[in-house]
Amino acid sequence: MVLEKDQRYTQCALSAEFYQVENAISFLGYLSHLLNVCYQYTVVGIDCSSEKIALAYKNQDKYFSICKDNVKFVELSIDENSAEKIKLLKQEYFQEMNDKSRCCIVGLHACADLSITVLELFDKLNFVNCLVIMPCCYHMIDLEKSVNEREYFKRFPSSKLFKQMWKQLDAESYIKRTFLRLACQQTAQSFVNMSKEEHDKHSRSCIFRATLQEVAESGKANKVFQPDLNNFSLVFNQFAINHE
Repeated sequence: MVLEKDQRYTQCALSAEFYQVENAISFLGYLSHLLNVCYQYTVVGIDCSSEKIALAYKNQDKYFSICKDNVKFVELSIDENSAEKIKLLKQEYFQEMNDKSRCCIVGLHACADLSITVLELFDKLNFVNCLVIMPCCYHMIDLEKSVNEREYFKRFPSSKLFKQMWKQLDAESYIKRTFLRLACQQTAQSFVNMSKEEHDKHSRSCIFRATLQEVAESGKANKVFQPDLNNFSLVFNQFAINHE
């Protein structure tokens, strides 16, 4: 089972002596097709959008026609109750699996709570032997409540040990969605060789983005304009002028 990005990009993988792959969020299906082309894995791409499924097949017809017999796409929204549906997909698309077959869930850009969902599904699906996952967009995880500037998440943290540590460190008071956004940024190492001008530009971009988000979430943004995305300072100035 391979997962690609947010609820529209997931992919899943199943393996036998030849590897079989069930692709849970496929979008255009590039990863699904590459798994088949490079490793001869059988792949089923799962996506919650019928439009994305159509695009994936269009992409297949144009670039990966040799994969038609072994790469399929299915419309399905993945949630914590999807285990039985995935088992049915296994029966339909991986009939050659046997006791020696191995199954792997692979997640690339499994956004927000989707990462937790995939971990739970991995625990429920006995025929899946391994999991490879790359979570992202941590700041988008579901919020249960916000009280006195403290944020409580519905499904995070998920492990017993982490929950204990979270409570001991009083993490609700400072690890919030804004803090979690930093986990989606580049590492500090990537900024080491920046010039002063590049640091200044990056700092302004972060401040501008935070300001724009604050205004948007406050409901004060009521005008739409087409910005020049190549010049973030100009975008901010345009926004300020339009919302004076």
